[in-house]
Amino acid sequence: MILDPITIRDTLRGVLMNFACVDRQLIDQFSAGELYCQWFDDTYHPDVKEWRLFFSETELKAMADFTEILNSHSSFIARKGSSELIGESEWDKIVQSAKKTLNSFGST
Repeated sequence: MILDPITIRDTLRGVLMNFACVDRQLIDQFSAGELYCQWFDDTYHPDVKEWRLFFSETELKAMADFTEILNSHSSFIARKGSSELIGESEWDKIVQSAKKTLNSFGST
């Protein structure tokens, strides 16, 4: 499998945008479970050496912090539909963490 750094980074930022933008969540009607799976199954692969090479230490740390917040709220996510999550303090923590993670990427 050939890993393309631009595609990997763009895909990861897109998934983070799905978490960070409540309007996008409402328009696209993403389920929280779908977002969760996009992150863990499709996007975030810190154990793959080649994948890690595409990110700075600052970005890797921000993604690890986001992942920790997401994991700490996984049971909350599993119990609610996506429309029920919006406005909940637990979901807001995830949204804010996603925004912070996106900011770590700067303009790259």
